[in-house]
Amino acid sequence: MDPDQAGELALLLMDNAGIERDYLPVEHVPMDQWRDVFETNVFGLVEVTRRAIPILRANGGGVLCNVTSSSILVPVPFYAVYRASKAAISALDDTLRVELAPFGIRVVEIMPGPVESDMLYDSDRMSEAAEYEEYRAMAEAVYEGRKAIRGQYTPALEAAAAIRAAILDDDGPMRHGCEPMSFGMLELWRNSSDEAVYAAMSGPT
Repeated sequence: MDPDQAGELALLLMDNAGIERDYLPVEHVPMDQWRDVFETNVFGLVEVTRRAIPILRANGGGVLCNVTSSSILVPVPFYAVYRASKAAISALDDTLRVELAPFGIRVVEIMPGPVESDMLYDSDRMSEAAEYEEYRAMAEAVYEGRKAIRGQYTPALEAAAAIRAAILDDDGPMRHGCEPMSFGMLELWRNSSDEAVYAAMSGPT
């Protein structure tokens, strides 16, 4: 769709639900943190989506846009809970894309990297994993990498413009980045094997 014809978009459901909790090794994450994150990031989104589908279908189509995370494309230590919740939505999007296409409903998945937000700034800290001796060195290495991207934060308005373009791109892919880092990560993911991405990302730790 031409951006100048945005008014012609029938209906749009956009879900940007997302919370995080402690950054811990999997063996040390309390089960209530898994349940808490999945309740918002997965089950809340599913409930909204299942209620919206009949409305979109009755309207003759539209766009269903879910925001996940480019972090699901690479192996990031101590982010298992958040990454798993967003990966669940990414898998859901694959199914929705097939199920809803006959109704004229297009599925768009936005996979942001470091876009300026309260969540991004709150995450700029040493992870709780450092409290465990066997994981301390890895946690310190992850934090050094985290600090190294501070100069790559993208203003929210710039990311929003990229998201708008993705929503209006009828001929585009399902998955989109919305700033330079996510564009690069998607390109790496699309052109590399899982083992190549793992080797590239796990070296420093």
